[in-house]
Amino acid sequence: MNSQKIRFLRSRIPTFECTPGCHDCCGPVTTSTEEMSRLPIESDAEHEAAMANLSCPHLDTKRCSVYSKRPLICRLFGTTPRLACPNGSRPEEMIVSSSLTTPLSVASAWPKSRALHNRRQSWPAATW
Repeated sequence: MNSQKIRFLRSRIPTFECTPGCHDCCGPVTTSTEEMSRLPIESDAEHEAAMANLSCPHLDTKRCSVYSKRPLICRLFGTTPRLACPNGSRPEEMIVSSSLTTPLSVASAWPKSRALHNRRQSWPAATW
């Protein structure tokens, strides 16, 4: 997935205000190599500690330390019925398949990013 596609997809995801201090949707997720390359690299110890707690290594004192650069999957939480906010926060209009004029499909890029993932020797920061 290239930067242009990521920017396009980000522009299609509606925004909303999260509950301050909430991190209920933060946890280990898998994202593209390109998106991961934009984030600060966490140490192996930080990554392992986060995984042991089923958390994200970028969750810092109950808030996202990379919020403005967060991956697409993180941006989707709370915007679609399948990734609903556990606190009920949501945008005015949720993403539903019938509301999309251009498919919002990150899945089409998945096989390529999975192949890159499988080729890397060390991948601790890609799944968080």
